[in-house]
Amino acid sequence: MLSRREFYYTTISGILLLALFVVHTVYHNRVLGATALAILIIFWSVYAGAWLLPRHRPLAQFIAGTTAIGALLMIILAATYWGYRMTWQESFGALVLIGLLVIVVTKNATLPPYGYYLRRLGKQFIAHYLTTIGATVALAITILLFRHLYQQGMLDAERSPWRLIDQPLFFGGVFIAGALLWLAARRQSPALRPLHLITFFALFVSVGVLIFKIGYGFDPFVHRATEEYILAHGVITPKPLWYVGQHALVVALAHLSALPLSWIDKLLLPAAASFFLVGWLYVIAPQSWHERGLLFLLLPLASWFTTTTPQGLANLLYLILVLQLALLLRNKISWHLPILTVVATATLHPATALPALILLIAAALTRRQVRLRFVIPLATLAALLLPLLFFINEWRAGTLPTFGSVLSRAVARLTLPDISLLQNSFYAFANATYTARIITVLFAAGCTLYGIAKLKNKEWWRPYILTASILVPSAVLIYFFNELPRVIYYEQNDYVLRTLWIIGFTLLPFFWYGGRAFLDHLRTRRLSVQALVILALAAGMTTNLYLLYPRVDRVVNHRGYTTGQADLATVDFIEFQNPEGNYVVLANQSVSAAALRQLGFKYDIKTSDGSLFFYAIPTGGTLYQYYLRMVDEAPTTDVAKEVLAYTNAERVYLVLNDYWWRDYRIAEEAKKSADFWTTISGGATTVFAWEKDPARGWLMRQ
Repeated sequence: MLSRREFYYTTISGILLLALFVVHTVYHNRVLGATALAILIIFWSVYAGAWLLPRHRPLAQFIAGTTAIGALLMIILAATYWGYRMTWQESFGALVLIGLLVIVVTKNATLPPYGYYLRRLGKQFIAHYLTTIGATVALAITILLFRHLYQQGMLDAERSPWRLIDQPLFFGGVFIAGALLWLAARRQSPALRPLHLITFFALFVSVGVLIFKIGYGFDPFVHRATEEYILAHGVITPKPLWYVGQHALVVALAHLSALPLSWIDKLLLPAAASFFLVGWLYVIAPQSWHERGLLFLLLPLASWFTTTTPQGLANLLYLILVLQLALLLRNKISWHLPILTVVATATLHPATALPALILLIAAALTRRQVRLRFVIPLATLAALLLPLLFFINEWRAGTLPTFGSVLSRAVARLTLPDISLLQNSFYAFANATYTARIITVLFAAGCTLYGIAKLKNKEWWRPYILTASILVPSAVLIYFFNELPRVIYYEQNDYVLRTLWIIGFTLLPFFWYGGRAFLDHLRTRRLSVQALVILALAAGMTTNLYLLYPRVDRVVNHRGYTTGQADLATVDFIEFQNPEGNYVVLANQSVSAAALRQLGFKYDIKTSDGSLFFYAIPTGGTLYQYYLRMVDEAPTTDVAKEVLAYTNAERVYLVLNDYWWRDYRIAEEAKKSADFWTTISGGATTVFAWEKDPARGWLMRQ
């Protein structure tokens, strides 16, 4: 017979699951579906958190429970999709399975008195009314800034979000809100709640989502197109070895909530990062979480959380793991949650999953007090794993290098890149902004080194030092000896930089320790000094927000444009001309991203190199090389014939965007040889086409 607790759990879960079933089968309502799913996850998270962190505050329990439910859902969905498919039935079945697991595992957990804590919270707001007012004003300013960003959003191609907004108004608002939050944090008042900082953090990572309505970058379009295909067909082949965690999760959430998949995909990482970063800081440091969270906003690490990708989600889980181990190494949580986090990371990206596994093993070795003479050989072996993973990738692609070519790579990469940040001439805004970045980097480095010096002999900090010591030589080896197949030359060092970012995440506990020591020392100084430092910290956060996104200023001239509505119109026009689909398009990244958005993986082209996407994509493939020949050499009929012979297509298109400074010269050359040309969206793009058999006159009849 069910106990009262089990009866309530079963009844409420059953009602919410029934609501999801009704939304799918009878009453298709997005609000009802999303609300029922959100309440169900919150409900289960309360139970899971009470079991995971029985001696912590209710909010800390809820955050841990939400992490466990999210990681478990990702793991089950990824395994289901990898083994079978992902439709509504599989999504709903995974949800039911989690509900059963929660009631079985948390059978003996005791729920905290939430009513008491809510009443206590209300009293704290009244008792600390000055902090409440300051934090509320900061929250109101942040919400108004969200509104400003949304109103300034656009559908046209653009290089930087900062060219579209009222910069003095926006950055002034960020500065004031940041200063108010720092003032509230300095008082260490319980009236400053995670909601205030979660909202402020969300502002930092949501600028691109709100400003660029269609989207920006290229990888997000690829993953979104993959998810849309899985949503429609249940599976995409061949199934990727990685990324399935994101794909399965987004598709399942779209099935269960009835929300548009594009909404879920765009908002997933910014929302999750805002909630879980601030939330886990609250769990591990209930007295100083606010200062640690604000210190994080001085760093460029938040750039990974601005758009949803498997790498970004994996980095977020890695950061959560870093925070979880701070509790594990002090025996405040069990191994269940860190293990779930590592397994969930493994469903997303190997370049982050392997460091996560190394960090977890380092924590296990520390807990078991393994002697140093055993740790050193293991660390040496671990340092070779990431470079070995890249060599395996080259072997799978059929491009495994010889020993001589590996040495040649190392010699060719001995030169150092240009890392200068300032112009020789003086520009007030640019020099002030980038000087502030240099100061922030030096401050972060100083805090980190101070933290390492103070904590190096503390046992529970050793896993972080050991993992960073393993990843540094790994990054060096990858830089000198590894190469990425089918990746264009200017992106070859991306994974070296990603490894360095992971090292930054690993060392965050030392930065927070040093930053807290600095702030504690600041409390002993005069009020005027404290005020100046708080203003400087608020200015540093504001500067960091500016630097998180593509910029066009005196120092950095970002050349990549976002996908605009003219690109979408171009894709639709070319598709309308070719209902049978036997064509290829040579275009830049923005137009190819538009093709992924409009058409998904509707067609592929059979070539001697295998099946290819019918638009050129910037991964260094053959079609992209033909595109470069067209724009860098000459857009001639001979090149078009080579493309037609290579792809066996009936027609080949060349698309030029008017924002490119060489557009006019290339267009004049292309007009001389193309069988057909036209402009789209008032000249925003120009389309040229060549036919395999011009005598058919197909293009001229359209």
